[in-house]
Amino acid sequence: MERERPHTAGAAHRDDATERLRESEERFRAIFEGASDAVIVTDPEGDGTVLAANPAACRMFGYGEDGLRSLPRSRLFDPADPRLAGAVAARTATGHGVAELACVRRDGGRFTGEITSTIFADRAGRRLSITIIRDVTERRRADAEARRAAEVLELGDAFFELDAAFRVVRVNAQQERISRTPRERSLGRTFWEVWPETAAPGSPTRRELHRCMEERVPVSFEASFAALDVWTSAAAYPTSTGGIVVFVRDVSDRKRAEEALRESEALYRSLFALAPSGVVLNDERGRILAFNDQACTALGYAREEFARLHLADLDAHESSDDVRAHIEEIDALGGAEFEVQHRTRTGDLRDVLVRTRPVEIGGDRRFLNVWQDITERKRLVAELRESDRRKSEFLGVLSHELRNPLAPIRNGIHLLEVAEPGSEAARRAREVLRRQTEHLTRLVDDLLDVTRISRGKIVLHRERLELREIVRRTTDDLASLFERRGIALAVEHAPGPIWVDADGTRVAQVLGNLLQNAAKFTRPGGRVSVAVAIADRRAELVVRDDGVGIDPAHLERMFEPFTQAEHTLARTQGGLGLGLALVRGLVELHGGTVRARSAGLGRGAEFSVALPLAPATGEARPAPAPAREAAPGRVLVIEDNEDAASTLVELLEIQGHAVDVAHDGSTGVRLARERRPDVVVCDIGLPDIDGYAVARALRADLDLKATRLVALSGYAQPEDRERAREAGFDAHVAKPPDLDVLLRVLFPGQAAAPR
Repeated sequence: MERERPHTAGAAHRDDATERLRESEERFRAIFEGASDAVIVTDPEGDGTVLAANPAACRMFGYGEDGLRSLPRSRLFDPADPRLAGAVAARTATGHGVAELACVRRDGGRFTGEITSTIFADRAGRRLSITIIRDVTERRRADAEARRAAEVLELGDAFFELDAAFRVVRVNAQQERISRTPRERSLGRTFWEVWPETAAPGSPTRRELHRCMEERVPVSFEASFAALDVWTSAAAYPTSTGGIVVFVRDVSDRKRAEEALRESEALYRSLFALAPSGVVLNDERGRILAFNDQACTALGYAREEFARLHLADLDAHESSDDVRAHIEEIDALGGAEFEVQHRTRTGDLRDVLVRTRPVEIGGDRRFLNVWQDITERKRLVAELRESDRRKSEFLGVLSHELRNPLAPIRNGIHLLEVAEPGSEAARRAREVLRRQTEHLTRLVDDLLDVTRISRGKIVLHRERLELREIVRRTTDDLASLFERRGIALAVEHAPGPIWVDADGTRVAQVLGNLLQNAAKFTRPGGRVSVAVAIADRRAELVVRDDGVGIDPAHLERMFEPFTQAEHTLARTQGGLGLGLALVRGLVELHGGTVRARSAGLGRGAEFSVALPLAPATGEARPAPAPAREAAPGRVLVIEDNEDAASTLVELLEIQGHAVDVAHDGSTGVRLARERRPDVVVCDIGLPDIDGYAVARALRADLDLKATRLVALSGYAQPEDRERAREAGFDAHVAKPPDLDVLLRVLFPGQAAAPR
């Protein structure tokens, strides 16, 4: 028996513990069942299944008895509540959590719950979570109301209580700040005395306060006070004592902000409407929300059509998804500048520079775009690049073409030094020098003429001319060229004269360039023809050859400066690529047209020129009287280039003239006064005083009144000729001069002596 005592004592101890546990469980169950707060026991693992819920929880969430059991815990809380994830994370990390969350009833209604959650282990060692939820919706609403009431008290509104005679019987301290009248001075005075600007019978404030007093209705209104530089918002209410109370709030800052906003919006609307570029506002999806007239009209849309478009409808290369991805990229960058191709309403493509940046409007993300049409600019840039490329090629060609004649000229000079005077070798050397000098002169003339045409400096000397006669003279002048190259030249005349209103020299230049071009690209044994006719009431001049032909792809560009069909280093045909540009420029100055045709490479080419016909009346100019042989005269040459001066002196002396020479302007003026020459030939660019100053000095000397002044200069633009005339020169000859032309200018009406 003694052995069983510990066992009996142990059993008694266990019975006592069991009793205490039972009592504890009964107390917990009583608390659990009777608690006014919701108590929920859940499995903390997985989705948190509800294992038990007290009646308060069932009522709070709108479920019947045991209605919450087996529900996932997540069904009880609003998943959109941003606080939920943090509360769950805190409870998981620490085993305990306190939070306020939005709870969801069975019918979908929401309430604010104060949540306390704890994780513990039961007797079997199983982890459980007990959550206590208190509905604090009303308490939070009351707190909010209390805060709002406190805010109203802290607004700082001025308060006036007025009796039936509108006298101030009570005010608060805030009225001093707004009315700028001390409190003690306001009491006993009428409202109109405190606010003098309301005293006028027509004052809106006076009218509204009288209505509140007489009709016993609340009123509200706004009033401005210029003297105080203040805007106010006021509300008045009738009182049970027969008076009224007035609350006055200073809203000057708001009014100024509103005014600034109105001005800003007006400025924005003006800029939006008047911007020279298109302005478009779109959303994050690429829908067009607002735009100015320039944006839609530039692409050919009416406003109502444009308003229905998406940016992808305009972009020539991007889909809606591409546009949205691009907008996201722009948003991340904070703005961008890029080029796109927009498609117009008619399907044409326009290159557009887009500058865009994100903006916040009313809490929404928007994108403001400025569109600048750069189609024309890109075209011009491409043309400039092409022009620059052609000019670079031209400079290389020019270097080659200017150097080419120098070799035969130098060889000819060496031949003249060693050959017997009058020998066949000397004759051939002189012929080489003549041809190459003419070639160099032609190159320089082409360059100058193209420049003058591009600057509008060429002046036509138009008269009534017979076109067939111009063709005859020009083909005669070039006959030797075709003979040397073994090319047949034929002329086909229409019957009867063809009269044109034209500059004969320039028409001859046009035909000469076309014939030289044909000779250049026609092989020996080939044929070139010139046809003259009347077609479509215009004079037509057609040059045909059976030469190398033209690639049709190059036909339109053949008339552009610095353009050539041949691009080989050999430069077998030569030329600067200016001849056809000159032809077109001169023909268009006459009001005519020029066209090129070719069936392709190796199949020849045809160039046709159309010129206006002259009126039917009038006769051809009489033939000039034959020139008489020049009588010997005294000539003064003023030229700083000694080689040019000495050769010119020798040529004039061969003609029988007495010649003096000066190498600067001052010496030339002195010699002219001493020798009184019949003719002065003067360069323009001299080392001391220029040729214009020489001419003015000589024209001022009465003893030299009869002396003929001729300018001989490389300055040969039309403006240079006009300046020479104004200085007193009788004529102007461009360097290098043709001797026969120079002699005709020096001694008009006289012929040169035989050479």
